[in-house]
Amino acid sequence: MLATKPDADAGHAIQPAVFHLTLSGDLRVQCVSANISDTLSVPAADCLGRTMAELFPAETVHDMRNRMALLRDEGSVEHLFGCELVDGANPVDVSIYRAGDGFGVDGESQVDHRFGDVTGLIEGMLARLKPGNDLNALATAGAGQIRSLTGYDSVSIHLRGQLVGHSGRGPTPPEMTLAPAEIPFMVIDRTADPVAIVTADRNYCAIARSELRAVRADEALWLDSAGAKAAFLFPLASEGEILGHACCISTRPRHISPKRRGVAKLFGTLVALRLQVAELRSLRSG
Repeated sequence: MLATKPDADAGHAIQPAVFHLTLSGDLRVQCVSANISDTLSVPAADCLGRTMAELFPAETVHDMRNRMALLRDEGSVEHLFGCELVDGANPVDVSIYRAGDGFGVDGESQVDHRFGDVTGLIEGMLARLKPGNDLNALATAGAGQIRSLTGYDSVSIHLRGQLVGHSGRGPTPPEMTLAPAEIPFMVIDRTADPVAIVTADRNYCAIARSELRAVRADEALWLDSAGAKAAFLFPLASEGEILGHACCISTRPRHISPKRRGVAKLFGTLVALRLQVAELRSLRSG
């Protein structure tokens, strides 16, 4: 028996610009998004139980296995950029992450074909942060750099539940009512209908760990209150502790690549370290 009805509230749906696969430990398909046929020309139900080697080219399978071997835990993600999953088809960017004993795989169309030098980019972003121990000035400068990188209309930095920095057009975004994000989450188009996940009964699905899962009801309410058609939320962590999060919103649909998201998350981690130092110095001086 197959379950194909979308259930966004339970996190069992994907955004339509993306396809999803949940693979078992022996790399057989346990769950698949209903739109996989747009990429592989194979009906979703026919993918269930098949191995990755039966669906993708041998070179792609080899590269994906290598990335899987690098995954340390469920918090890590590996990427393959510009994969040709079908001869002659447009290349896609693939994100791979551990989920239980198996793996989650998300594929999305390429949107950054000529991303620049990442090392130089981050060095420049760090150099433009305001020095000193003013936590709000540091957070605001960090928000501005993330906004410049990602192209969202508004970026806010929240530390321990409090808004400490904001950069963007228009008013300050509404109070963050969502639980602190442990997993980064990007909404490409708030108005787009979610795509169902096809699965055999009782199979574990990795979609809840995807950055590109469908919007839940509480998230939809917050996005509507913010007037956002697109968003990107990711945690700011230091040594495994989530100190806060960055919230990027846009009044129009927006899709940024996993490369650009990765730079934003790395820069956010560096900003979190500086914010933590500023906090400690403030406590000592007080």
